[in-house]
Amino acid sequence: MCSVLFLVLCLSGVYGKAQGAEDFFLLNQGFEDFNMESPVTVYNRSNLFGHINGEAEVYLPLGFRFLYLQSHRKQDTGVIISVEAYDMSSPEGAMDIFENYSQYGGAKLKGFTEQAWSDEYRVLFYNGGYFMQVMPDPTAELDEEPNLEEMVALAKQLDRALSQQLK
Repeated sequence: MCSVLFLVLCLSGVYGKAQGAEDFFLLNQGFEDFNMESPVTVYNRSNLFGHINGEAEVYLPLGFRFLYLQSHRKQDTGVIISVEAYDMSSPEGAMDIFENYSQYGGAKLKGFTEQAWSDEYRVLFYNGGYFMQVMPDPTAELDEEPNLEEMVALAKQLDRALSQQLK
């Protein structure tokens, strides 16, 4: 089963440039101050509604291919941050989704490859054909949620790792 999934992902162009699964930017072991808390969960066009029911209609016409979902734990505080990486198949699709969500309140953030935005609860950015959402893990049963500074720190590291993968 795993080899079939890997073959499908390779043929779909997810890894490109003869990269292996271990090179996928979410699996990067080098995120400073953060550890992977969960394996990567992959959603596609047929099961996306299981994760974002009611919003999938926004993503599908804009080139959505895959959603990669993973959680990371901050080493010193133990808070858990959820990362959603939407492969929108083009920079235009990723930018359109970003603009859809960042038009309400919030503020732009600096220090990202493309644009980034936050409403104090989540960090959104895009890079290449990926739209990214970094937020408190809704499934974590912790007393403390990550603060904006922690989410921005992880988002910037994800942005750099994604830039390296896209080269």
